[in-house]
Amino acid sequence: MCKFGSHGRCALSFALARGPAFIFSEIQNLIDMNAKPSDFFQVHPWSCPFGTYEHEETARRIMKILADDGDLWRPVSADEYAKKCTKSGFLSDEQEKRFLDVVDYCTYPETAKLFSLQWRQVYNDNK
Repeated sequence: MCKFGSHGRCALSFALARGPAFIFSEIQNLIDMNAKPSDFFQVHPWSCPFGTYEHEETARRIMKILADDGDLWRPVSADEYAKKCTKSGFLSDEQEKRFLDVVDYCTYPETAKLFSLQWRQVYNDNK
C-alpha cells in the first residue's frame, strides 16, 4: 500500500496531495499540444460568435498573454488581463464583459478553434 491510500486510488491521492497547479499541468499533458497560443495570436479571428472587432481583439490579447508566458494553455484572470492590456490596470464594465465573453474560448486549443473559422484552420493546421 502506498502512503496515499490503497493502490487503486494512489494516483488520484497523489495528484490531490500535490494541489490544483499539478492537476492542471497533468491535464495540459493530455491535451493536443501541437496548437500553441502563439499560433492563434498570429491570425486575426474574423467573424467571432460575438460579431465585434473588440471581442476579436480581446481574444487575441489573451492569446498574446499566453504566448508571452511560456506559450502554454491555461486560464487567464481578469486581473492579469487588465494589468497587461490596459493603461490603467483596471477594466471598465464594458471591457470586463468582453473579457468574460471570450476568456473561456482561450483556455484550450479545442475551445479556441470554436471562436472563428480562422482559428479552426489554425487548429487543423497544427494537429
